[in-house]
Amino acid sequence: MNLQHMTPEMLNIVARKAMIPLAVMVVVGGGVLFAADEIALSNDGLRFEIDAIEWQIEENSDRIANIEAEVSTIKEKSRQYDEISEAGFFAEQERLKATQLLEQLAREHGLTKLNFKFEPQTARLVEGESDATFELVQTQIVIEAAALTDYDVLGFAAEFAYRLEGQVQMPVFSLKRMVEIDDTTLTEISRGALTIVFDSLVEINWNNVRTVAPEPDTANP
Repeated sequence: MNLQHMTPEMLNIVARKAMIPLAVMVVVGGGVLFAADEIALSNDGLRFEIDAIEWQIEENSDRIANIEAEVSTIKEKSRQYDEISEAGFFAEQERLKATQLLEQLAREHGLTKLNFKFEPQTARLVEGESDATFELVQTQIVIEAAALTDYDVLGFAAEFAYRLEGQVQMPVFSLKRMVEIDDTTLTEISRGALTIVFDSLVEINWNNVRTVAPEPDTANP
């Protein structure tokens, strides 16, 4: 278009039309800049939320790991409790039952001598993990046992320790052969004249525990 042949009115119209795209570009450009600022702020917010979520996930993972460790500890303690409970560790010491067991096993293992005594019971207080108080009760049993074979004596002592209700320690076990085994002793054994070939001394610590009831709080009736 040749601007020299345009009238002033036409020039004004063309100028106004030329300004319209420029105004549109300025407005739209400003919107783009405004939108870019909003996008940047939105991205910062998203990053913050992502960081917060990751922190929560990490914290929850630590909590889950702690819970799993606690559950594992509880299961292990429960297993140990079941084991000692099945062994009679929480049972009351009944000397009559222990006496009957000694006499029964002596017959079953063919002992030719059985002497035993229960020493006076001792007790001491033990503090538990949960501020619970327990009383550890111990009775020492001294046993003299004799038989024709060492196998009979060993079997008797082992089975008694296994079947006695409670936790059992055997700090002393001595076994002594009283005579030499030869034709003469074999003849005496066959005639019933010789009844003791192996003699033994066994000391057993018989342990049980019982819960002690807490004392009443007199300060807060």
